[in-house]
Amino acid sequence: MFDGGLVSDEIPETLYHYTSAQGLLGIIESRTLWATDTRYLNDVHELTYGSATIVDELYRAANTLDPHNNDGPLVGPKAKATELRIAAQTVERGGLFERNELGDAYVTCFCDDSDQLGQWRGYGSDGGGFAIGFQGSALRELAHKLQRDGANMLAVPEPRRVIYGPDAVTARCADIVESILRFGPNADPVSTGVFDAYRICLPELAFMKDHAFREEREWRVLIINIADRTLKFRPDGTLGVIPYADISFPVNAIREVIVGPGPHKELRKQAVEQLLAENKYTDTTVRTSEVPYRP
Repeated sequence: MFDGGLVSDEIPETLYHYTSAQGLLGIIESRTLWATDTRYLNDVHELTYGSATIVDELYRAANTLDPHNNDGPLVGPKAKATELRIAAQTVERGGLFERNELGDAYVTCFCDDSDQLGQWRGYGSDGGGFAIGFQGSALRELAHKLQRDGANMLAVPEPRRVIYGPDAVTARCADIVESILRFGPNADPVSTGVFDAYRICLPELAFMKDHAFREEREWRVLIINIADRTLKFRPDGTLGVIPYADISFPVNAIREVIVGPGPHKELRKQAVEQLLAENKYTDTTVRTSEVPYRP
C-alpha cells in the first residue's frame, strides 16, 4: 500500500516516539508506552476524517451488487449488498466515534524521521525534547502480542503508517470494500454489517488524517477493545483528564535516544546515558539532534 504513490508502508527499521523530558523518564523507567484514547488527541477530526468517503464507497459497492435494492430474500449478492449497506449506515450514524461496548480506539504514535523540526518545536519547551527510537521489528512483535492477548479485536496486528488527505483515503476504501467482500454472504448480513463497521472500518479510520498533518509522518500502534485492560488517566490543562492504557515493551525494543536541539546538549546526552545505564538498557545508544533550532 502506498500513500499517494510516494511512500511505502513497509515498517522501517526504527520508528521514533517524540516526547518531553518527563515522558522520557516515564517510558524508560516503567518500560511502558501510553496508548491514548484517539478522541483526546490534537486532531479534532480523529476517527471522523474519512468517514464520509468510506460511507460513499460502501454504498457504491452495494449498489453495484444490488442496483435496485428491492425487497426480497437476503441471499447471494443481495445479502452481501445488505451487509455493505448496514456497515455504511453504522458508520454514518456516528456510533463508532462514541464510547461503546465493542471498544474504543487507543493509539501510540511514532514518526519515521529521527530529527524532525516540527516535532522538536512541539516538545522543545521541556528540556529540549527527546526522540526514542524503537525497533520496528519489536513494535511488530508487540502488536502481535496485543492481538494474541485479546486486547486487539481487529486486523491491524502491526504498526501502520497514517495516510493523509482525500486521495489517499479514497484509495484505501478499495481495500475496505475488498475486506468485506472477501468472505461469502453471511446468514445474518445485518449483524455482520454492524460487526464489519467495528472490525474493519473503525481501525481504518484510526489511520486516516487531514492533509494538514502530513508533516508528522506518523505511524501508529492501535488497540481496540481493551475491556480486559486497566484504564489509566493523566491530567491535561485543556481537557481535564485523558484516558490511556499502558503497553509494556522489552528492554531491547529501544535502539537509540536522540537528544533534541537546545542548550547543554552534551550534558543532556550524558544524563540520558546514565538514565539508560541505571535502567539496564545496555544496547541503546544516544546521539544529539543536528537541527539548528533554538527552543
